Amino acid sequence: LMASVLGLGALAAVFFLPVNRRPLFHDTAEKKLLGYDEAVQAIKALAAAAPTTVRRNCTLQLLEHGRPTERVFVLLHGLSNCPAQFSELGRQLFERGHNVLIPLLPYHGEENRLATEWGGLTGENMLEGGNQAADLARSLGQNVIVAGLSINGATVAWMAQNRKDLHKA
Repeated sequence: LMASVLGLGALAAVFFLPVNRRPLFHDTAEKKLLGYDEAVQAIKALAAAAPTTVRRNCTLQLLEHGRPTERVFVLLHGLSNCPAQFSELGRQLFERGHNVLIPLLPYHGEENRLATEWGGLTGENMLEGGNQAADLARSLGQNVIVAGLSINGATVAWMAQNRKDLHKA
């Protein structure tokens, strides 16, 4: 009986205690809100800094009206995909008057789909990419709405619980 109790206790610890206890944190209060033009330039610089090994249709997409809009959408693509996954939805949102940012997330969109860089992917990478996009989006519109698929569904869930500056997730 004692062995069973100890075994169940150990099993519960494995399932319910986090492996990494380092807190994930993102303080938007420390992030300087850029002007619209500054944010657009920063986004274009991000796009230009993408690795040359990224497929042409997988680069960051910014659909902007030249001014802040009431809503700005940040669309985070799924695991092993790229911004092309949201091209059509992004276009439809843009046509309805919204600014749209579809970032390329770390280790995604590679020309060589068998690349081994995937081994470096972490939850922190995904959060950093999503938070960076949302930080820049704050300057593109009054209400920031973030959506994500697959692995980025979890990213968006974390952002919804930890960022007070998002209108919807």
